[in-house]
Amino acid sequence: MKMNETLRHLRCATQHLQLYDILKYRSMHRDKVRSERDKQSLNDLVLSELHLIANNSYKGFEVDKLHQLFQSTYFLQSSNYMAAIRIYRQLLELFDQHPEQILDPPLYYLDAVLGILDSLLSARLY
Repeated sequence: MKMNETLRHLRCATQHLQLYDILKYRSMHRDKVRSERDKQSLNDLVLSELHLIANNSYKGFEVDKLHQLFQSTYFLQSSNYMAAIRIYRQLLELFDQHPEQILDPPLYYLDAVLGILDSLLSARLY
């Protein structure tokens, strides 16, 4: 029973990471959302991510971190800079509450810092 629960959590975390990687790839290789087609493609990813969150019984740092990384990247990509800044702020607070996780791996913390800087620059709040 415990093993099945652990496997379910790992599968969910892997799917969440895949969705985040797809979103990150799109944000690096495409411009901000401009057309209806781009918006629909992005919304499909968001719906998949929300489905994962809603059906995941495990709550903890990893789930919160991935959800906030995904949401903040989505808002940044869809040019909603103030929402992105708000989510990035929550993410940095989450890392402050769990300092041992900052370097495990450091890429996610770096994504949060660079994301908030990019959001501030895009919103012209410098």
